[in-house]
Amino acid sequence: MNLRMSNPRLLLHPGQSVILDDAKGVTISPYEAKVWVTLEGDSSDFVVQPGEDLVLNMNGRTLVQAIDESTWIDLIDYEVRHEPAGAWAGQSLGFLRQWRSASR
Repeated sequence: MNLRMSNPRLLLHPGQSVILDDAKGVTISPYEAKVWVTLEGDSSDFVVQPGEDLVLNMNGRTLVQAIDESTWIDLIDYEVRHEPAGAWAGQSLGFLRQWRSASR
C-alpha cells in the first residue's frame, strides 16, 4: 500500500466509508464507535469495536465504513508502526496541536 497522509486519522460519519487499495499490513483502529470492514476476495466481514485493532492481512480493495455513529479511525501503515518510537509520536503530536488550534 502507498499510504501517504500527513495525518493517518480520519473522521467517518454513519454510512460514510473510505476505500483502501493494497493495504496489507495497515492497522485500522476506531475510537468512538464500531466500523465495518470488508476485504476484496475475503468472504468474511469484520466489525471492529472501539479499542480494538484490525491488521489487514491481504492486498486488494478494502472498505471501511462507520456503522451507527461518527468515529475517528487511525490507519497506521506497517512501516510507520516500525519506525523508531519518536518518529511517529512526533508526527502525531504535531497533528494534534494543529487540530486543536484549528478547532478553537
